[in-house]
Amino acid sequence: VDGARPWVMHEWLFGPVYARGLTRWGPVFFVAAGMLFALVSIASVVARTVGRARHLAGGASLAFLALAVGRECLFTPRPGYATLALPVLVGAVAFATSWRAFHPLAALALTLLWTNLHGSFPLGVALLAAGAVAADDRRRARALTAVACLGATFVNPYGARLHGLVDRYLRGGDPAADVIHASIAEFRPLWELREPFVNARVVVGLVAMAWLVARGLAYGDRARRVRACVVGALLALSVLHARHAVLCVVLGATLLVDELDAWLDRAALPDTSSVARGKILAASVGPGCALGALVRAWANARVASRADWISPGLGGREVVALARELPAGARVWAPFESTGLVVWVSGRRGARVLFDARNDCYSAAVITAGVMLEQGRGTARERCEVFRRYRVTHALAPAAHPVIVGLRACGWRESARRGAWVLLSE
Repeated sequence: VDGARPWVMHEWLFGPVYARGLTRWGPVFFVAAGMLFALVSIASVVARTVGRARHLAGGASLAFLALAVGRECLFTPRPGYATLALPVLVGAVAFATSWRAFHPLAALALTLLWTNLHGSFPLGVALLAAGAVAADDRRRARALTAVACLGATFVNPYGARLHGLVDRYLRGGDPAADVIHASIAEFRPLWELREPFVNARVVVGLVAMAWLVARGLAYGDRARRVRACVVGALLALSVLHARHAVLCVVLGATLLVDELDAWLDRAALPDTSSVARGKILAASVGPGCALGALVRAWANARVASRADWISPGLGGREVVALARELPAGARVWAPFESTGLVVWVSGRRGARVLFDARNDCYSAAVITAGVMLEQGRGTARERCEVFRRYRVTHALAPAAHPVIVGLRACGWRESARRGAWVLLSE
């Protein structure tokens, strides 16, 4: 309901694909998309660890570590995780041992794609610049490629405004960005969080990266020290913003293979670089993907309706049913996790939400109000005042939610109920 700020959709290229898939196949499309992106990410990680390591045990250990840390993320179609293969692939180009004619073209293509898929694209330019510093050959060509790719990042629907958004998310300094950093859990420091953003696997992964970074800085040549510096910077960023931890471990596992190989050399383990890696890669990825496809096809055949694919954590079919009850032009408050469903079901009839997961298209005042309502803070009178200020006409939430309880005290009436969820109107 707040039109004060334009939305810079830094994941815009997913938009038409996801819209078409959702319209054609319903929510199950996101399950299939998650499986596809997981296949690409897993294959990339295994190829850059198992496929490169001199010691098969070392490469397999790094692959296992990266995939274990990213377990909850790999199969989600959320753009930040769906693009995990891009830093791995750009890193492979940036730190290629020999620089050939196709490398600049691959770097440009990957940069353009990354820029329009997710706001983490500056990391790609940083990787290419680091690769130029680390290289012994064709350093000028590599540096020019990094500069060209920096220019390519301006080829997006928003131009330089996209870079401004990324800067605000990274450093803050903007009132709305500061509120987001303080209120959205995944932007919090590592030591303040628990599941699902921080768990034992994440901590082990970050500790392992810190150890490999220390070894690279202490014992490595120039190339190894540069790669260690890149991962070290990601490690520091992960401590400040826990949302980057998975990216740090996944990319770090592929960049620091040489460090683990060097450590294993001291143990006098046999060199297994002649092992048929292609068979290992196929064995690592193929059976699981085939089994997943079969299970998903079986489950799809048993599902009665599209709404059954929606997680109960988002409100499930109850939210879908109540959103259909909203009149045209309704101004709605719903819990943060459920706002996407409300927009999907009733947005074409002109329904608008008070605050939703896009975050950055809202003013600091609206974000603050939305977070207050989401967390159930404030008195009933203060919550009702927020609704009056932004002319909210409907509220959709579980009946026990503090906002619903407060609105009833302000005289709002129940319009509809589905299971534990209710729809209130002014």
